[in-house]
Amino acid sequence: MAQANYLMLTALLVGTLINFTLSTCTFPSSLHGKWMSPDGAVSQFSSDSYSQGEDLKNAVYNYCEEQVDDDTYVVKTNWSTTTELEYEYYCLNLKKLSSTRYEARFLTNQMPGLFGDPPQYHIGTTYNKSELCVRNINEVPVDMIVVYWKKGENDYAVCPDELRNVWSYTATDNSVRTSCDNTSRLDVCSDKTQLHFDLSKCPSKIVSSTSGKMGCLAMWYNDQKNVQYLVLENKALSTGAACMVYSSGKASIRGGLCRNNQSPTNVGDPVNVKDNNYLLSLTKVTDSCPGDGSSSAVNLSSLSLLHYVSIVMTLLHSVMTK
Repeated sequence: MAQANYLMLTALLVGTLINFTLSTCTFPSSLHGKWMSPDGAVSQFSSDSYSQGEDLKNAVYNYCEEQVDDDTYVVKTNWSTTTELEYEYYCLNLKKLSSTRYEARFLTNQMPGLFGDPPQYHIGTTYNKSELCVRNINEVPVDMIVVYWKKGENDYAVCPDELRNVWSYTATDNSVRTSCDNTSRLDVCSDKTQLHFDLSKCPSKIVSSTSGKMGCLAMWYNDQKNVQYLVLENKALSTGAACMVYSSGKASIRGGLCRNNQSPTNVGDPVNVKDNNYLLSLTKVTDSCPGDGSSSAVNLSSLSLLHYVSIVMTLLHSVMTK
């Protein structure tokens, strides 16, 4: 009995020491806790590590190895398939968007196999951060950007100005069938932080919830492609989120992470058929949202009126002085 207790205590002590030595830096305190990501996985951040997986029962642990700057970290994981002395290393930039939203950008050349895929990054007993942190933060492909959010606690972001309108739309699903005609409505005016699809006019499952609403989590504009990427919370999807790519009245919506080959006219590959993927053709119903720019319109009209009165008074004065 004494020997069994001794072995148990030794194992516990060794495990504690191993965990202690795996991490040599700390993540921001505002990041600690459970987070959702667009592929449906749950991540749990602590001061010096984070776990990730479809659930936290069979999670993979990642350890903070080195803080490169205010927002960038070298992270290592014990996923090694060779020996226990080797680790996989990658470079991760973590940007706080709000108290309930974070954005992670992978600055290593290849996306790590975070959720069950084979790891595709540096393996070894040591690393060179100059070989890991090779991408400029503004040049990271969209499929190497992950948004984390607190489920059910969101203060959504303001949706892009380009979408701030009431729209009519037609929608085409995966089978290239038009499922909504142009009497359908998309409202991004009533709540500037959410896209609200009127399901009474379009019963299509573009939004897999009775509310028809998707909240704006994060967005990026790609100057080279001239497109707007938008990550939306869709609570009823298996992934919990969708990606929308928009430009000039065309948009694609797909469940899960944004894909680099996704465009306004293509939902991209691979497609998860269980989630809803649609192509939209959007037409403005209003020129702007009520209240947007109204004060400017009043000032312009007032200026026009004053200018008109001034001209009339000048003419009258000219006539009377002759």
